[in-house]
Amino acid sequence: MKLFTLVLLAAFGSFLNSSEHLTQKWVLAELEEFGDKWSPGEENKDDFVELNADGTYLMILYGEEKSGTFIHKGSALHFTNNEEKFFWKLISVSANELLVEYQQPSLIRTKLFFKPTE
Repeated sequence: MKLFTLVLLAAFGSFLNSSEHLTQKWVLAELEEFGDKWSPGEENKDDFVELNADGTYLMILYGEEKSGTFIHKGSALHFTNNEEKFFWKLISVSANELLVEYQQPSLIRTKLFFKPTE
């Protein structure tokens, strides 16, 4: 039982430590739906998300610019702006990759693979 608790705490601590990588500018590198991956096309070629330490964000997603505030809660990123509220499921974050899942209005779930800007 002690071993299980230690493993659980180590995994949770590792996730918390990895969240320090969130606050930077990320560019969209790949998308995935239904197990099929592809590189951004014309519609997504300029997509990015910039997450700032003060809780503000700026993004272009599917060619549409959005900005406002965000909160990182557990495995979710909650975004708010003057027009809408939405969230992304945070799957993983490291120094080299941000992987989130976004549910489109059509209910299709899309995984978005971001890499840091150079």
